[in-house]
Amino acid sequence: MGFVVNWTDGKQINLEGYTLIFPCVSVGNIGVLAVDALIYNFKLSRSGIIKTVHISPVVGNDPFSNDLNGDITTNFEIFCDQPNRICIIQQRAPIIQGHTKAFCDELADWIGSTKISTIVLASGLDGRFRNDYQMDGPQIRFKINDSLSQTKLANTVQSMAIPKLEETSENLIGQYSVPTLLNEKLNSSQQKPLILSLFRFCLQGDNKFQGMEMAAVISLVVGLFTGNDKVTLSLPQSWKYLEGISTKSDEIF
Repeated sequence: MGFVVNWTDGKQINLEGYTLIFPCVSVGNIGVLAVDALIYNFKLSRSGIIKTVHISPVVGNDPFSNDLNGDITTNFEIFCDQPNRICIIQQRAPIIQGHTKAFCDELADWIGSTKISTIVLASGLDGRFRNDYQMDGPQIRFKINDSLSQTKLANTVQSMAIPKLEETSENLIGQYSVPTLLNEKLNSSQQKPLILSLFRFCLQGDNKFQGMEMAAVISLVVGLFTGNDKVTLSLPQSWKYLEGISTKSDEIF
């Protein structure tokens, strides 16, 4: 069937040459939280709703409205920043069991049909399986495909002192995960877009600040901030309803 995009007010956006930021629903929900933070802080409006048979259906209140009286949100939506040629997909429900490969195939086909040139994937890795030396220092790792290795984007990531994902930890991604299957499909395509995968070691639970850290890194990588800017991001108002409370709160003492 493939993806069907219902563009807001019927205004289709030409995504050729755009950078796509995509969250992989995984441990800690790091990617989903990071994308929410980006959409909220850069005040992006929903550009369309994507229909797919591979994601569980869900609806909810507007996560970006300060008074929670905005538009209904759905399971798979696209937001576009046309001046910066960036599009963001938010996925708010898991892929239906047994549908991951079909989902990745259709996502890759859609990326190819739109001629999106660069993909930034955001995901979590289970922090319980870190090696001893990974306990300290940066907790975000990157992985790039061959097409990206000599590009400005790759140089930007490396200049931020983000370590490359160690070979000993690649098994944590999973052979049948979205990052793995999507990379395989896109790398074998004729277009061969640039793919940057960002992973954050985390645990299940309250990962608001880990998600904000990922959002800050992505905003620098794709140029929403420059290296000379001070990155300041605010937590979306709806996050106060997430599990847990801030460790900075006096309520726990």
